This record gives sequence, C-alpha cells and structure tokens, in this order.
Amino acid sequence: MITVKYLRFFRRFSMLVFFVPVCLLCFVQLAYCEDAVRWISFPNAAFEVNGLAWFSENTPNLYRLPERKMNRFRQPVWSLAKSPSGGRIRFRSDCTTLAIRLEYPNLNRMRNMHTFGQSGVDLYIDGHYVKTAIPDKSTNVEFFYFKDIKSRMREITLYLPLYKGVKVLSIGMNDRAVIRPAQPFILDRPVV
Repeated sequence: MITVKYLRFFRRFSMLVFFVPVCLLCFVQLAYCEDAVRWISFPNAAFEVNGLAWFSENTPNLYRLPERKMNRFRQPVWSLAKSPSGGRIRFRSDCTTLAIRLEYPNLNRMRNMHTFGQSGVDLYIDGHYVKTAIPDKSTNVEFFYFKDIKSRMREITLYLPLYKGVKVLSIGMNDRAVIRPAQPFILDRPVV
C-alpha cells in the first residue's frame, strides 16, 4: 500500500516538475516574441490627411475651416467647423496590431444620433469596414482596432467623427510594422 501511494505521488510530482517549467518557458517565449506597440505622434508625415482643406494651416487641429478666420463665422457655424466630418487619415502598413489614442473635448451626446455616428473614428482596411473607436467613460481614449493578425500590406483609412471635435494624439502599431504612403486616388479632385 505504501509503495502505491509513493508511486502515485512520484508520478504526479514528476508531471509537475516537467510541465510547470515547460509552461513557463512557453509563456516567456510568447511574451518576448510579441511586438511591443510603437506609438507614433500625430500629425506625422507618414500619415496622409484628406478631406480637411486647411489641415496644413490648422495642424494639429482637425477643423473644416481655416482657424485664422474663426471670428468671421457665427458661433454655430464655427462649432460645426470643429467637427472633422469628411476628414480621413490614410496610409499603408503591414502592421499586425493597430491602435489609436484620441482626446475628445467632452462626452456630450446627441439624443438623435448614436455615439458611433457622432464621435466614432472608423477603421477601413482595403475599402472594407472593420471597427469603430468611440469614447466611453473618459474623454481620453486608447482603442485597439486589432492585435496579432497576420502581417501583409494593407490600405488603411481612419474616418474621423461626424459631429464631435477630436484630437488624434497618436497611432499605435507593432514595432516591426512598415508604413508607406497611401495609394493615390483614382481622381485627383473629389466629385461633388
């Protein structure tokens, strides 16, 4: 009887001695293989901004009208001009992780529009919708669109909010990600 107890104990103990180090080794290896997130401040030459005609003049503000003429507009008009509706950030990358840091002026919500439409920053990859970053309980947002997906070159477009001013603080991606300019538009000027 004593021998059987010792054999059972020894078998369990030897399994622990073997599996615990193997599990720890796997965990450590996964932790070191995963790329750290590299946060790239915005604005940055790597990111093309379209749809905001005065962006180069208003940088880093994402306004639809020139800031220097702010006093020439009525307050309701200027208030809408601070919403970057129609603005988008474009680039190509082989990133396996993509995130964004945003700062909103407030958490006020419209009663006639969902937060996604009012405040969301939409991610499109190769022309297809993926996900939307929105403020939840804080005016500062750090949102991961995806993590650890297969690396391949993608056309990335971030569409800015319709009815809420926002500051894009930085765009995050894995350390090894390559960033290239977005593909040129088929038409040089938008069709209105």
